[in-house]
Parts: sequence; structure tokens; C-alpha cells
Amino acid sequence: FLLLLLSHLLHASELLVTRTTDGTYAEGELRVVLQHACDVSGDDTIRFEKTRLSEIRIPLTKSLVIPLDCRGSVVLIGSEQVETLLDASALSGGGLTPGDNCTLHLYSDHHTLRNITFVNNRNGAGVCLFGRENRVEENRFGRGRSGLAEPNQYGIVITDVFSSKYPQMDGGQNQIIGNDIFFNERDGIFVKANQASIQSNI
Repeated sequence: FLLLLLSHLLHASELLVTRTTDGTYAEGELRVVLQHACDVSGDDTIRFEKTRLSEIRIPLTKSLVIPLDCRGSVVLIGSEQVETLLDASALSGGGLTPGDNCTLHLYSDHHTLRNITFVNNRNGAGVCLFGRENRVEENRFGRGRSGLAEPNQYGIVITDVFSSKYPQMDGGQNQIIGNDIFFNERDGIFVKANQASIQSNI
């Protein structure tokens, strides 16, 4: 047991987002850091570098993805200094069905999102959960700490839309806890999956 625990700790790592740009595929961009976390075996925690900015706002060029073949769990935590906003105002197309064109797609299992603000996705949701047993906690959707309305079409979508082709992607047992969800054009939380735990959200 001790050897197994030591092996697990050695394969866990902490990764740092150091840029607020997206789409240049430069080292330190969130998209690149997420890809690295999933390409390498082991569990990873992703945090944001200390900053002198008043906020960390990342204008996304396309949706972010934690893929089905991600090699370990990912914990993505927003900055402890300032608000971390993922701004989807530049995303286009899609949005015809729940789970389409989301800011962040989670296709695999056992990931955690915490202290992130998801805004301005008029064609999709802030977060879409297709995998199992993911945890979305203490995030903000459609409105940041300033109170300014920056709506998404949906706040959070949990769906089994891909389960006929990929049975493991049934959206089961995801946890949505303690999030602030405002100003959505459609549902704040849309669920079409089994055993979702939805608690203490505003």
C-alpha cells in the first residue's frame, strides 16, 4: 500500500498557467497546459501564476477540451488573487442543442473545476459534462464578481448525448456544488443524465 501511495504522489504534478492569450499555442497558455496535463500520465493540478493585473481574462479562440483519453484527473483552480474569467465571446457557430459549443467540454471522468468565471458564451454553456464523477464547485457563470451581466446560453450542461456511441460518456454522478449561476438565456443547469448531485447553488 505504501509503495502504491508513493507511486501515485510521484506521478501527480502542479502546472502553472502563465499567459492570458489563447490560440498561439505558446508555452503557458491554458489550452497548452490542459493538453500537457492530459497527455502525460498522472493526476495534475492547474493553477494560475501570480499577477499584477486586476483580473485574469482569457479570450478563447475556440472551446477548451478535457478529452476522453485524458491520462489522469485534472483539478483546474482559478487564481486566488484575482478573478479568473474564461471569455467565450469570440466563439461562433453551434448552440443548437444542449452540450454544443461549450466553453469547456469534459469528455472524461474525475476532474474538478473550482473558482473559475465562465462568461459570454451566447451559443453554448459555460461547462458541459459528458464524462462521469466530475466536480464543478464554487464557480461563477454569466456574472463575475463585479456583478456585470455577461450571459451564457446555458450555465452548466450535463448530458448523455454521446452515450449511444460511447457508453462510458453517460454524464453520470457529476457533482454541481456551490456555484453562482446568473443571466443565462436558457437553463442555468440542464441535466439529461443519471444521479447528478446538485447542491447549494445560487
